[in-house]
Amino acid sequence: QWFVGGSAGVTSQSLLEIVNSGLSASTVEIYPFNSKVALAPIAIKVKANSDQKISLASIVPGDELVALHIVTDSGRVTSFLLDHRKSGLKDLGSSFVTPISAPATTSFISGLFASVKSAVSTMRFLVPGNVDANVHLAIFTNGGTFTPLGFDSRTIVHQRVTDIPLPTISITEPYGIEITSDQPILAATFTRTIPSVGDKLSGDFAWANQLTPISRFAVNLAGASAQFFFMGNSLSVKAQWRDSKGVARSTVISGSASALWHPQGPLNGIIFTPLSKPAIYGGAIVANTDGGLNYLPLLANPLVVGAPRVNPDLRTLTRR
Repeated sequence: QWFVGGSAGVTSQSLLEIVNSGLSASTVEIYPFNSKVALAPIAIKVKANSDQKISLASIVPGDELVALHIVTDSGRVTSFLLDHRKSGLKDLGSSFVTPISAPATTSFISGLFASVKSAVSTMRFLVPGNVDANVHLAIFTNGGTFTPLGFDSRTIVHQRVTDIPLPTISITEPYGIEITSDQPILAATFTRTIPSVGDKLSGDFAWANQLTPISRFAVNLAGASAQFFFMGNSLSVKAQWRDSKGVARSTVISGSASALWHPQGPLNGIIFTPLSKPAIYGGAIVANTDGGLNYLPLLANPLVVGAPRVNPDLRTLTRR
């Protein structure tokens, strides 16, 4: 698993949690990257049927730009990264960083919050190979597609975590990003909300990471409201849910390259079923009662990552 996101600076309270659900001890190696270099790996042992929490500041001390590669050497584990930041007694927000299975030359990030006055977004990149990457970004909106200024052909230095601010985008609806590169790359979007004048809240932030194509799955939003944004070629997705009165409803979401779906009222269980053959990528902005910013990738549950299975060899049973 790859985690592109988080901070290990002075405000960081971020934690990497490694859960071992197996009946034997697991060995995990953490390969950290910062803004300057790929750091030496760190070996961690996790006892059977237990978990271990590691401060991000102890893995990449003092650096604001962080990426991690978690490799399972033995056992079966699941990893989580929570980016939590505080300044004294002031809470600056928190967000889970969605794991990425592998770098890719074409990737999608969907369901991003757009607001010229109340939010700023930054792209984070990591090229894990040994060659610099030439990157191109395309913004997908409900009204069309365009490339931000300066992102038509951008060089990203290899094995260094790089943050690049997104320019101000004059759109008010959720949007998505397509990243294409001549080298396998990892990417994420960091969005921070800016409190308005007189607002006592300190703002919030959220991480959105590369997505995998959606398959049929269900998600429970527990009464929250949400806006969903899908990306894909001639996409078609069926959504089934129950409204606040318990009435079963369904709709088909379709578009040539992208589609926005904004159901009214609170949502509980929703089932998404892709109807078109080309890959479809989806994300959502979830609004809850506390007014925080929440990104929801439309992905299946995190998979348990296991070490490669040992090849059976009958020679181990014979005498020498």
